[in-house]
Amino acid sequence: DLRKFYVFFSGSTHRCTILLTNVKVAVSDFQKKPRWSAHYEAVKSVFKKTVDAIEELCDAPETIETRGAAQTLLPEMRDFSFSCYWNNVLKEVNHVQKYLQILGISFEKFFIKMRDLKVFLKYKRNDLVEEALQFAKDACEEMGIPVVKSRDV
Repeated sequence: DLRKFYVFFSGSTHRCTILLTNVKVAVSDFQKKPRWSAHYEAVKSVFKKTVDAIEELCDAPETIETRGAAQTLLPEMRDFSFSCYWNNVLKEVNHVQKYLQILGISFEKFFIKMRDLKVFLKYKRNDLVEEALQFAKDACEEMGIPVVKSRDV
């Protein structure tokens, strides 16, 4: 889960530096009171280079505690199911959330925007799953992680 990821990296300035070098994300933004835009930015930034940062922390120069925590986190981060699926959902929610922050927005416009989000989530859900699967496959291929099809039971 993303919170484990951020807790791990924010627990040490050294780990945070490695994360920032690899991922270019501000950990402190996620620790503030969560808003949808913070969730979206966090998920979006996790897609690239996180495996490299965690692998770097699995190396011998690190403390036993850091290596152990990194080795535990690495398989979870290689499973992009959460990140891949929620990226598109949070992107849409983020757009709506930012729109609704406009001062003086009418109730009618608020209602239309919320209805549009509901329609998106209801009718696009199958597409979201397919897009997430394709994104995960592409990301794994790009990072050299083998893609293994699960057997249907």
